[in-house]
Amino acid sequence: MARVYFRRRKGETSTRKEAPKYGTWHLDYRDARGDRVQPKTTARTRAEAEEALREALQDAADIRNDRKREPTKPLLMREAAAGFLASRKGAHSIWAREIAVRLHVVPLLGEKLLASITTADIEGFARDLQAGHHGRKPLSAQTARQHVTLVSMIFKWAKKARLWSGDAPTADAVRPKLPRRMAKVIPLDKVAHFLSLAGEWHDLFWFSLATGLREGEVVALRWEDLALDGEEPFVHVRRSHGRDIPKGGEERTVPLQHDVAEMLRRRKVGASSRLVWPGKDGQMEADASQTYNRAFRRIAMKAGICKGIAYACDCGAVRYSPGRSHLRCHTCGAKLTKGVATPTDVTFRHFRSTYGTALGNPAIAQRALGHSDMRVTTGHYIAVSGADVRAAANNLPFVGQARRRDADVTQPDRAMSNRLGAWEVSF
Repeated sequence: MARVYFRRRKGETSTRKEAPKYGTWHLDYRDARGDRVQPKTTARTRAEAEEALREALQDAADIRNDRKREPTKPLLMREAAAGFLASRKGAHSIWAREIAVRLHVVPLLGEKLLASITTADIEGFARDLQAGHHGRKPLSAQTARQHVTLVSMIFKWAKKARLWSGDAPTADAVRPKLPRRMAKVIPLDKVAHFLSLAGEWHDLFWFSLATGLREGEVVALRWEDLALDGEEPFVHVRRSHGRDIPKGGEERTVPLQHDVAEMLRRRKVGASSRLVWPGKDGQMEADASQTYNRAFRRIAMKAGICKGIAYACDCGAVRYSPGRSHLRCHTCGAKLTKGVATPTDVTFRHFRSTYGTALGNPAIAQRALGHSDMRVTTGHYIAVSGADVRAAANNLPFVGQARRRDADVTQPDRAMSNRLGAWEVSF
């Protein structure tokens, strides 16, 4: 309960409550954050102190209801970034954000006050990232956009923590323009051949193709998440690697084909782990990205789907490998250490886009893939070529039903024909 109280000076024996002669009037209330505060005032009497308390309570209510901005002390971007990272401690992606803050955000914006950073500063920040700053290599447009989003998250955290108020300058900043790219998919006519070469990876890759689950959802999948015995088997996607909930923030169910369900029932009989796809030690696969992609590239190279990682030698020769390993040049025998992934290659994650493309309907694909935004589905997970559009247009159901109706149209008399000209009716 809010109140005022009088604190006497040390050694004062008078019973009079008059400030500042005999002491100080203090307030006792909860501020806009809900924290108890006891500030001193310049009030001379109880009436003045109670008036100050009413004003303080009104200010707190206005701030809570966004009718007034809370006074804040100047805050540097590096201080806000440190607080933001501390609030995300333990999150799955914290290491990547710590690196981005240390290498890019702090060197370019760290010494600026949050209140002084403008939209122009944000756009300049993105340009510096793409051009390369402080001797660092230039970043792609996509990576620069991700760093601008990180800065936006820092502003949002500072506002939520009531350390800063106002509108984030990132809201109106023009983001780097992304080149238009087609979704990558495994050619549907090569999927069967790819699986025939998969060997020990056949079941895992078949399951991933048939469900479109994310890599983290595959490794975290448990037998209790599978409904295999009903007439309509399905997967209940409840969690992901390092997360108690899938990336999209909502659980979902994905239907299973009966052949895939039968394969899973056979595997369940001899399973010793609660995980459907455990690592070699029976626990969750620690580095699924490297493990799965190395196996994927090896099989895809055999199937003629991708080239793999290109290792270029100083002598001009190029050697391709499914993973980053110790290789030597076939021509001169030199050790090859710098490998670059072929840009057109597909990887394990493109099982999802292959699944989404095979489903055909964007609305169905969005729900099955667990996307909250249709633009993500259509922009990255469904591949549509010009030939696909033409084939769909040729198969429109009403095209073949249309007939020329010249004979059914009543011809105008000659006089009207002379006045209006000849008619040609076509459909």
